[in-house]
Formats: sequence, C-alpha cells, structure tokens
Amino acid sequence: MLSIFLAENKYASILIDENDPLWSLASFGEPEITRILINSAVVGRVIDDREDRFLSNCEAFCGELLFKEKTEGLNLREAFNKIIHAKAFDLVINKTDGQFHYIEPIIYLHGSIRENKWEAKLDIIAYIREYNRNIVGVEKDEQFT
Repeated sequence: MLSIFLAENKYASILIDENDPLWSLASFGEPEITRILINSAVVGRVIDDREDRFLSNCEAFCGELLFKEKTEGLNLREAFNKIIHAKAFDLVINKTDGQFHYIEPIIYLHGSIRENKWEAKLDIIAYIREYNRNIVGVEKDEQFT
C-alpha cells in the first residue's frame, strides 16, 4: 500500500495523455488501496484482540479523530476500528504540475456511533509505520503456533 501512495506522484508526472498505454493503470490504485487497508485493519484487530488488546495503551498516533466536536489522536487500534466501521472513505487527490492528479497518503474515514457522526483523518505513512512496529512482529511470531 505504501508503494502505491509513494508511486502516485511519479506516475502522474510521467503520463503523456489519456491515450498513453500507462493510462490504463490509473484506476488500479484506489480499489487496491481500499482492499489492502481493510485487510490490514481486520488482521491487525484480530491480532490485537488475541493478544489482550495491547494496542489500547499505545500512545503513538497515526491520525486524528473528530467526535462530538472534539479532536483527539487516533492510535492504531482505533484506526483499525474506524477503517472496519467506516461508511465512507475519501482519498485526498492532489494535482501535479501537469494535467494529471495523484492520491496523497491521507484518507478521511466517515461513520457514526448511534446518531453521533465521527470523522477520522488517517495518515497512511504513520499508519503503516505503526502497523509494522506493533503488528508485523507479533503476526510472524504467532503465525504457526
């Protein structure tokens, strides 16, 4: 997923026009990002639940949560929850110096708890960093036990 985000700007800068043979790859990023993001959140949440919610006390943040007019840091466990329960994902689109746009490594998630709406701003680079710091080692250690 990180590779998709980091390549987006470069990819947008090399496209010539809509007739460029590489143009057909332009629609690949968004659905793949969504698929990987949801998959990573489900796997991370399962591992955290299995390991007695060790991420609940994590003080590193990978975004912000706006809920009931208050903004607070979004830790990895809450990021998993928001990804899993989001009703909508908004990718941030930026424009290059040329004519093509690219996806920024920020995703806005929208949802609600009962009648209370929430919005989360997920910093993808911080999310992947925290995922690798907290989940990847546990996932590998426990995979075959």
